Amino acid sequence: MKQFSDGKVTIRIRVKRASVESMRSQPLHTSQREVEATDKYADFEYCATLTPELYAKLLSYGSSVEVLAPKEARLEMYNRIMNMSFTYSEEMARTKISKAVIYATNKFPKSNIARVRHSLEMQRGIDYIRRLDACMLYLEATQGWEYIKNFRLNDIDTLAVFQRGDTEGVYMCSSEEVRAKLREAEIGSIDDIVEVYRNHHHPKTQPWPYDHSLVQALISYFSVYVKCHYSKEYDIFMAGLFEN
Repeated sequence: MKQFSDGKVTIRIRVKRASVESMRSQPLHTSQREVEATDKYADFEYCATLTPELYAKLLSYGSSVEVLAPKEARLEMYNRIMNMSFTYSEEMARTKISKAVIYATNKFPKSNIARVRHSLEMQRGIDYIRRLDACMLYLEATQGWEYIKNFRLNDIDTLAVFQRGDTEGVYMCSSEEVRAKLREAEIGSIDDIVEVYRNHHHPKTQPWPYDHSLVQALISYFSVYVKCHYSKEYDIFMAGLFEN
Protein backbone atom coordinates (compact mmCIF):
# COMPACT_ATOMS: atom_id res chain seq x y z
CA MET A 1 0.00 0.00 0.00
CA LYS A 2 1.41 3.38 -1.00
CA GLN A 3 1.23 5.69 2.00
CA PHE A 4 2.25 9.34 2.15
CA SER A 5 3.81 11.23 5.04
CA ASP A 6 0.54 13.03 5.79
CA GLY A 7 -1.32 9.75 6.36
CA LYS A 8 -2.99 9.68 2.96
CA VAL A 9 -3.04 6.49 0.91
CA THR A 10 -3.75 5.54 -2.69
CA ILE A 11 -7.28 4.17 -2.92
CA ARG A 12 -8.61 2.40 -6.00
CA ILE A 13 -12.28 1.62 -6.58
CA ARG A 14 -14.27 -0.01 -9.38
CA VAL A 15 -17.60 1.54 -10.39
CA LYS A 16 -20.24 -0.33 -12.37
CA ARG A 17 -21.33 1.17 -15.67
CA ALA A 18 -24.70 2.44 -14.38
CA SER A 19 -22.98 4.69 -11.83
CA VAL A 20 -19.91 5.79 -13.80
CA GLU A 21 -21.37 9.05 -15.12
CA SER A 22 -22.60 9.96 -11.66
CA MET A 23 -19.12 9.39 -10.25
CA ARG A 24 -17.57 11.48 -13.02
CA SER A 25 -19.93 14.39 -12.47
CA GLN A 26 -19.88 14.20 -8.68
CA PRO A 27 -16.39 13.09 -7.60
CA LEU A 28 -16.05 11.16 -4.38
CA HIS A 29 -12.97 13.22 -3.44
CA THR A 30 -11.09 16.18 -4.88
CA SER A 31 -8.18 13.92 -5.83
CA GLN A 32 -10.34 11.68 -8.02
CA ARG A 33 -8.61 10.37 -11.13
CA GLU A 34 -10.09 7.95 -13.68
CA VAL A 35 -7.47 5.33 -14.52
CA GLU A 36 -9.36 2.72 -16.54
CA ALA A 37 -12.66 2.46 -18.38
CA THR A 38 -14.45 -0.42 -20.13
CA ASP A 39 -17.99 -0.98 -21.33
CA LYS A 40 -18.79 -2.62 -17.97
CA TYR A 41 -16.98 -0.49 -15.39
CA ALA A 42 -14.52 2.31 -14.69
CA ASP A 43 -11.71 2.40 -12.12
CA PHE A 44 -10.92 5.52 -10.12
CA GLU A 45 -7.99 6.36 -7.87
CA TYR A 46 -7.71 8.79 -4.98
CA CYS A 47 -5.04 10.11 -2.68
CA ALA A 48 -6.98 10.42 0.55
CA THR A 49 -7.16 9.53 4.23
CA LEU A 50 -9.25 6.52 5.23
CA THR A 51 -11.90 8.16 7.40
CA PRO A 52 -15.37 7.08 8.61
CA GLU A 53 -16.84 9.74 6.31
CA LEU A 54 -15.10 8.24 3.27
CA TYR A 55 -16.31 4.73 4.12
CA ALA A 56 -19.85 6.09 4.53
CA LYS A 57 -19.68 7.66 1.05
CA LEU A 58 -18.45 4.40 -0.46
CA LEU A 59 -21.19 2.39 1.26
CA SER A 60 -23.83 4.80 -0.03
CA TYR A 61 -23.18 3.48 -3.55
CA GLY A 62 -24.16 -0.06 -2.49
CA SER A 63 -23.06 -2.77 -4.91
CA SER A 64 -22.21 -0.19 -7.61
CA VAL A 65 -18.80 0.42 -6.05
CA GLU A 66 -16.12 -2.08 -5.09
CA VAL A 67 -12.95 -1.12 -3.22
CA LEU A 68 -9.98 -2.76 -4.93
CA ALA A 69 -7.13 -1.30 -2.86
CA PRO A 70 -5.64 -0.91 -0.37
CA LYS A 71 -6.27 -4.27 1.26
CA GLU A 72 -7.05 -2.74 4.65
CA ALA A 73 -9.78 -0.55 3.12
CA ARG A 74 -11.29 -3.52 1.28
CA LEU A 75 -11.35 -5.52 4.52
CA GLU A 76 -12.88 -2.62 6.43
CA MET A 77 -15.67 -2.37 3.83
CA TYR A 78 -16.35 -6.11 4.20
CA ASN A 79 -16.50 -5.75 7.99
CA ARG A 80 -18.90 -2.82 7.80
CA ILE A 81 -21.17 -4.69 5.37
CA MET A 82 -21.13 -7.74 7.66
CA ASN A 83 -21.94 -5.70 10.76
CA MET A 84 -24.77 -3.82 9.05
CA SER A 85 -26.29 -6.97 7.63
CA PHE A 86 -26.12 -8.92 10.88
CA THR A 87 -27.72 -5.99 12.72
CA TYR A 88 -30.65 -5.71 10.34
CA SER A 89 -31.06 -9.43 9.69
CA GLU A 90 -31.68 -10.11 13.39
CA GLU A 91 -34.29 -7.38 13.53
CA MET A 92 -36.17 -8.28 10.36
CA ALA A 93 -38.58 -11.19 10.28
CA ARG A 94 -36.36 -13.38 12.40
CA THR A 95 -34.20 -14.03 9.37
CA LYS A 96 -34.46 -13.69 5.66
CA ILE A 97 -33.73 -17.35 5.19
CA SER A 98 -36.79 -18.26 7.28
CA LYS A 99 -39.03 -16.17 5.05
CA ALA A 100 -37.52 -17.73 1.95
CA VAL A 101 -37.96 -21.28 3.27
CA ILE A 102 -41.55 -20.69 4.36
CA TYR A 103 -42.40 -19.15 1.00
CA ALA A 104 -40.77 -22.02 -0.88
CA THR A 105 -42.57 -24.72 1.11
CA ASN A 106 -45.83 -23.56 -0.47
CA LYS A 107 -44.64 -25.36 -3.61
CA PHE A 108 -44.37 -28.68 -1.74
CA PRO A 109 -47.87 -30.12 -1.09
CA LYS A 110 -46.66 -32.60 1.55
CA SER A 111 -45.20 -29.87 3.77
CA ASN A 112 -46.80 -28.78 7.04
CA ILE A 113 -46.21 -25.11 7.85
CA ALA A 114 -46.29 -25.63 11.63
CA ARG A 115 -43.59 -28.31 11.46
CA VAL A 116 -41.57 -26.19 9.03
CA ARG A 117 -41.64 -23.26 11.46
CA HIS A 118 -40.64 -25.57 14.32
CA SER A 119 -37.68 -26.89 12.32
CA LEU A 120 -36.55 -23.35 11.50
CA GLU A 121 -36.82 -22.37 15.16
CA MET A 122 -34.56 -25.28 16.12
CA GLN A 123 -31.82 -23.96 13.82
CA ARG A 124 -31.93 -20.32 14.82
CA GLY A 125 -28.57 -18.99 15.96
CA ILE A 126 -26.41 -21.37 13.91
CA ASP A 127 -23.52 -19.27 12.62
CA TYR A 128 -23.74 -20.55 9.04
CA ILE A 129 -27.43 -19.66 8.81
CA ARG A 130 -26.85 -16.22 10.34
CA ARG A 131 -24.21 -15.52 7.72
CA LEU A 132 -26.33 -16.83 4.86
CA ASP A 133 -29.24 -14.76 6.10
CA ALA A 134 -27.11 -11.62 6.21
CA CYS A 135 -25.82 -12.33 2.71
CA MET A 136 -29.34 -12.81 1.30
CA LEU A 137 -30.52 -9.62 2.98
CA TYR A 138 -27.57 -7.72 1.55
CA LEU A 139 -28.24 -9.09 -1.95
CA GLU A 140 -31.88 -8.06 -1.79
CA ALA A 141 -30.88 -4.58 -0.66
CA THR A 142 -28.17 -4.07 -3.28
CA GLN A 143 -29.43 -6.13 -6.23
CA GLY A 144 -33.12 -5.39 -5.70
CA TRP A 145 -35.59 -6.77 -8.20
CA GLU A 146 -32.89 -8.44 -10.30
CA TYR A 147 -31.95 -10.73 -7.42
CA ILE A 148 -35.57 -11.65 -6.66
CA LYS A 149 -36.86 -12.18 -10.21
CA ASN A 150 -33.92 -14.38 -11.23
CA PHE A 151 -34.34 -16.83 -8.37
CA ARG A 152 -35.52 -20.30 -9.37
CA LEU A 153 -36.14 -23.48 -7.37
CA ASN A 154 -35.07 -25.51 -10.40
CA ASP A 155 -31.93 -23.55 -11.27
CA ILE A 156 -29.77 -25.70 -13.55
CA ASP A 157 -26.42 -24.45 -12.21
CA THR A 158 -27.46 -25.00 -8.60
CA LEU A 159 -28.78 -28.51 -9.18
CA ALA A 160 -25.61 -29.36 -11.12
CA VAL A 161 -23.54 -28.66 -8.00
CA PHE A 162 -25.61 -31.20 -6.05
CA GLN A 163 -25.38 -33.69 -8.91
CA ARG A 164 -21.57 -33.49 -8.74
CA GLY A 165 -21.58 -33.62 -4.95
CA ASP A 166 -19.53 -30.45 -5.06
CA THR A 167 -20.94 -29.24 -1.74
CA GLU A 168 -17.94 -28.98 0.54
CA GLY A 169 -18.59 -26.19 3.04
CA VAL A 170 -22.34 -26.14 2.35
CA TYR A 171 -24.77 -26.47 5.26
CA MET A 172 -25.65 -30.09 6.12
CA CYS A 173 -24.01 -31.61 3.04
CA SER A 174 -20.31 -30.94 3.52
CA SER A 175 -19.21 -34.43 4.59
CA GLU A 176 -17.82 -36.82 2.01
CA GLU A 177 -20.50 -39.36 2.96
CA VAL A 178 -23.36 -36.99 2.11
CA ARG A 179 -21.59 -35.80 -1.04
CA ALA A 180 -21.28 -39.40 -2.21
CA LYS A 181 -25.00 -39.96 -1.55
CA LEU A 182 -25.81 -36.88 -3.63
CA ARG A 183 -23.75 -38.19 -6.55
CA GLU A 184 -25.44 -41.58 -6.33
CA ALA A 185 -28.92 -40.04 -6.23
CA GLU A 186 -28.63 -38.29 -9.62
CA ILE A 187 -30.20 -35.12 -8.25
CA GLY A 188 -32.77 -33.52 -10.54
CA SER A 189 -34.89 -31.54 -8.11
CA ILE A 190 -35.11 -30.36 -4.50
CA ASP A 191 -37.29 -33.39 -3.76
CA ASP A 192 -34.29 -35.59 -4.57
CA ILE A 193 -32.15 -33.63 -2.11
CA VAL A 194 -34.86 -34.06 0.54
CA GLU A 195 -34.79 -37.83 0.10
CA VAL A 196 -31.01 -37.93 0.43
CA TYR A 197 -31.25 -36.07 3.74
CA ARG A 198 -34.11 -38.23 5.04
CA ASN A 199 -32.40 -41.53 4.31
CA HIS A 200 -28.85 -40.50 5.16
CA HIS A 201 -29.46 -39.46 8.77
CA HIS A 202 -31.52 -42.49 9.80
CA PRO A 203 -30.78 -45.15 7.20
CA LYS A 204 -31.29 -48.11 9.55
CA THR A 205 -34.42 -46.85 11.31
CA GLN A 206 -37.15 -44.48 10.20
CA PRO A 207 -36.20 -41.59 7.89
CA TRP A 208 -36.14 -38.06 9.23
CA PRO A 209 -39.53 -36.31 9.21
CA TYR A 210 -40.28 -34.94 5.77
CA ASP A 211 -40.66 -31.30 6.86
CA HIS A 212 -37.37 -31.23 8.73
CA SER A 213 -35.56 -32.72 5.74
CA LEU A 214 -37.29 -30.23 3.43
CA VAL A 215 -36.07 -27.30 5.54
CA GLN A 216 -32.51 -28.67 5.52
CA ALA A 217 -32.66 -29.19 1.75
CA LEU A 218 -34.00 -25.70 1.07
CA ILE A 219 -31.35 -24.03 3.22
CA SER A 220 -28.66 -26.02 1.41
CA TYR A 221 -30.22 -25.13 -1.95
CA PHE A 222 -30.32 -21.41 -1.13
CA SER A 223 -26.68 -21.63 -0.03
CA VAL A 224 -25.54 -23.22 -3.28
CA TYR A 225 -27.67 -20.86 -5.37
CA VAL A 226 -26.05 -17.80 -3.79
CA LYS A 227 -22.61 -19.41 -4.06
CA CYS A 228 -23.17 -20.11 -7.78
CA HIS A 229 -24.58 -16.75 -8.82
CA TYR A 230 -23.15 -14.34 -6.24
CA SER A 231 -19.86 -15.99 -5.34
CA LYS A 232 -18.12 -12.75 -4.36
CA GLU A 233 -20.81 -11.84 -1.83
CA TYR A 234 -21.02 -15.44 -0.57
CA ASP A 235 -17.27 -15.54 0.04
CA ILE A 236 -17.39 -12.24 1.92
CA PHE A 237 -20.09 -13.33 4.32
CA MET A 238 -18.71 -16.83 4.85
CA ALA A 239 -15.11 -15.63 5.28
CA GLY A 240 -13.40 -17.36 8.20
CA LEU A 241 -16.30 -19.73 8.91
CA PHE A 242 -14.45 -22.84 7.76
CA GLU A 243 -10.98 -21.93 9.00
CA ASN A 244 -9.45 -24.09 11.71
